[in-house]
Amino acid sequence: MMLTDLLFMALVQQDLENAPERIRQSEALVKKLV
Repeated sequence: MMLTDLLFMALVQQDLENAPERIRQSEALVKKLV
C-alpha cells in the first residue's frame, strides 16, 4: 500500500461524519457543471 493511500483512507474515515453534507455539495456542483 502507498502512504498516500493510507492518508486518503484516513481522510475518508474522518469525512464519513460529514458525508451527507459533502454528498449534497458535490451533487450541487455536478448539476452546475452539467
